Amino acid sequence: MKASFADTRPFRDELRCLVVFPDAPEKSEERKAWSDFTALLQRESGELAAELGAPVEWATPGAIGAGDARLLIGPVSLNPHLRSWRDAYGLAIPDEPCIAIDLARKTVVVNAPTLAQVSEAFQLLRTAIWSESDLLASSFVSSSDEALDRVDAEVRRTFPNLARRTPNWAGNLEHARQRLADVDDLETVQTLMAHLDDAHSWAKDPRINGRLPYHTMTDLDGCRFWSVPEWSAAWEQGVRPGDVLLHPSAAEWTSRTGSTPHAKPWLIGYRMLAGRVGEAVELAVRRAGGETISWTEQIPSAPWQEPIEWKRLDRNTGHLRIHAWLNTTDWQDAFIAALGDVAPCERLIVDLRGNVGGALVAAQDARDRFLERETHLGSIQYSTITGEMALAEPLIGWPPATGPAWNKPVRVLVDPLCYSATEDFLLGLKGLPNVELVGQTTGGGSGRPRTIALRPHLNITISTALTWDREGRCIEGNGLAPDTPVVPDANDPDASLRQAMRGG
Repeated sequence: MKASFADTRPFRDELRCLVVFPDAPEKSEERKAWSDFTALLQRESGELAAELGAPVEWATPGAIGAGDARLLIGPVSLNPHLRSWRDAYGLAIPDEPCIAIDLARKTVVVNAPTLAQVSEAFQLLRTAIWSESDLLASSFVSSSDEALDRVDAEVRRTFPNLARRTPNWAGNLEHARQRLADVDDLETVQTLMAHLDDAHSWAKDPRINGRLPYHTMTDLDGCRFWSVPEWSAAWEQGVRPGDVLLHPSAAEWTSRTGSTPHAKPWLIGYRMLAGRVGEAVELAVRRAGGETISWTEQIPSAPWQEPIEWKRLDRNTGHLRIHAWLNTTDWQDAFIAALGDVAPCERLIVDLRGNVGGALVAAQDARDRFLERETHLGSIQYSTITGEMALAEPLIGWPPATGPAWNKPVRVLVDPLCYSATEDFLLGLKGLPNVELVGQTTGGGSGRPRTIALRPHLNITISTALTWDREGRCIEGNGLAPDTPVVPDANDPDASLRQAMRGG
């Protein structure tokens, strides 16, 4: 496929690019966060190579030559190579997340005042490269036309295989121009992004930082509750799976929700029940007998009591429920403890229903504990600023050298809300002789999204990659099909668990 845009990647003619990390921070809490971030960069080296135009290697002290292309990562205070470049560059680096590109010295800089902001600066890298900026910091648009121009430019240079997957993007954009009278009109931008049919590619208010602990499925009878935790306010009010959520914006959220078609009925309620932590939300449901129940509850800081729960269902069966993937010491300790506690069991049920993702490194590390040997998991292919896709790269997993592992039979409960890092956990496990997926096809979006700011309260996120299973089937747009399908029924949400409990 011919490139749509010029290849302005800074190292496209180089054999390699050396990535120069800053020195490790002294504070233990910062050290953990930085260790997690560097681990993510190293595992996703293909993404950096696709952005920069050359394979990346991790620089060691004293191994950087004068002619080497290099990516210098801030903060300036922790990276002596970056300080040396700054002094030679002759310009002050803004005290905010930014990208600097110095072609004469074969140097790209990703800098921010703090370690926590470095990942924010990385979101600007592709924009700086395609716009051929010497120095780029985040900025907000000031008009609706400018907002849609930025959305269009970023989508065209980021979304994988746009022309094939969304052939009427130009028409959708023009329709949005006719509707977008207010630059802060989140709903119109969400409707535009929804045409990409990708859950990672959408518009959001960054202040929306929580959601209610319920999952729903939309069908011809309405938006039905699928999961109602027994500790929740809804359960206390008498709400049960199968009850219909009465929400004034349900029809609007149908057009504002981008997703693969098979997962959209599940994702509508997920988006609709999000809000700011602490915000009071009024809810109402219609029960099967026609009774209406109304109540008010607050958006919690997390939609679960514990992100990981485990128990033994019987003498031979362990049950491990993972609500989300978190890069915290407590989460990692809980996962290790869970595998230890269920070790005497002959089989394990891993329940991922409703797990929309989270920390990629945590999901990958957990997956590796189910591998017996080095395993080809599939492949990944990143988009580039040219409009072409980079070459696909193999994804390989290795069992950890220490700690517990599980190589006995495992049945994994899945549904269409399983996407993002959850699909990375599943990728490569599906197809192993001891692994069986039970339930419904997963959401279909590993994605690797990047975030672009439009306004103080309006961001867009765009997927950058396509992932493929070991048989060459694309996850994006399709998901991972279960080995044992279970027809979804909101009135019988535990059908998948009963099916997984069958036999030995």
